[in-house]
Amino acid sequence: MSVAKRIAAGIIEGIKKIFPGFSIAEQITLELLLWSIPTIVVLGVLALIALKIYGWRIKATVKSAGHPTAAPFAERVRRWDYARVPRDPGLLLASFAGVIVLLTIVFWLFLPVTTPHPSEDYKVQVKKPVKPLKPEDMLKQTEMSLAKADAVLHSLEQEKGKEKKQAKKPEQKGK
Repeated sequence: MSVAKRIAAGIIEGIKKIFPGFSIAEQITLELLLWSIPTIVVLGVLALIALKIYGWRIKATVKSAGHPTAAPFAERVRRWDYARVPRDPGLLLASFAGVIVLLTIVFWLFLPVTTPHPSEDYKVQVKKPVKPLKPEDMLKQTEMSLAKADAVLHSLEQEKGKEKKQAKKPEQKGK
């Protein structure tokens, strides 16, 4: 599993270089796939080994059936019961489906614990929602701003006019 995680991290780093906008959701999906594929392969190999051992046990049971045994009747029945193939494939299928559903539920229960989350040192900037703009309010604000700007311009013109009059008066006195 650790080897699969390292390989997955390397692949994801390569993908992030190619696609800088690679989102967290796709990264989690890819990591789950890359972690689960080697795990499934290992479990499949282990299942094949278990079936092989089970087959050897059945062969031994069948070979020993050729000659009488000194084991008690209950022991002989138990040995043949272990080698028996179930007659109810629906029950076998239902038990496998139940195990799969149980594993799926366990997976989804542990998913929030194993999901990567931002570090506590990372500060998330929360943006305040913008109020919807009303055209009437914007027009009123614009008109008020224009009125203020006109008043400031008018006062500046008056000050400029006073300065010009004051500048002309001393020149006329000197002539």
